[in-house]
Amino acid sequence: MEALAYELFFSNLSKEDQEKNDINDSMKNHCFGLAQDLKLRSMDWGFKLSEVKGNVYMQHSRADQNVPFITAKMTANLLPNCKFMIRDMGEHFSKEALDEYIKTVIFEFYEGENRKTSYA
Repeated sequence: MEALAYELFFSNLSKEDQEKNDINDSMKNHCFGLAQDLKLRSMDWGFKLSEVKGNVYMQHSRADQNVPFITAKMTANLLPNCKFMIRDMGEHFSKEALDEYIKTVIFEFYEGENRKTSYA
């Protein structure tokens, strides 16, 4: 899987791209992290997404070049209790997206739980 991950993602990169921090990080340990990701994506997890009953929050950018927008949308549609937030711009993952998630989703959930709890 490590060789496959290297071949798929890194074999045709320019010297300039190979020197980028995110590329260097991904190539560490012979692409082990990406190989694990490929393995997880292709294995049978023993359930269908339509069977997931818990609340799921997904956020995806139309500008994401790592995961096609249509793939994220199709995944969200398969999850019965998915809140799918669409951003027009932004990277695959960024500190700003994480901060926004914490401020909106996590904080909103935490506040909602506190309103339900009565301390007498």
